[in-house]
Amino acid sequence: MLMVTFVLLSLGLQIFQVVAVHHSNKRKLMIELVGTLTFTKPAFNKWRVLTNAKTEGHEIIPPVTEFIYFKVCEVFAESIPVTVLQVNTILTSEKVRLRIKAQRGIWRHMNLRTPAGALRLSVDF
Repeated sequence: MLMVTFVLLSLGLQIFQVVAVHHSNKRKLMIELVGTLTFTKPAFNKWRVLTNAKTEGHEIIPPVTEFIYFKVCEVFAESIPVTVLQVNTILTSEKVRLRIKAQRGIWRHMNLRTPAGALRLSVDF
């Protein structure tokens, strides 16, 4: 459920940005909103950046800035929170905790026999 919330947050931020950039041209606004709602707008943004498209006059920012904003929205609202959720789930899992303890024990046993191993152990953990 949280992942859906993060995707909707990203979509909301992107829609806000499309409305802010294209509010003066209603036809272009509708086209850009459809692209955003169908999740194809990032591809169109990339195409505009790669072909060095010029602004049509109604936009308030160039295509490169729009592309960067869309990527920042995706990272901020989707990637970072979902990564935190996955890492939290992994670290709170009982199986993983037992496996980490077993691996630490094996590493300590193997690495404390040599000074270089002991140094590597102190850096790893």
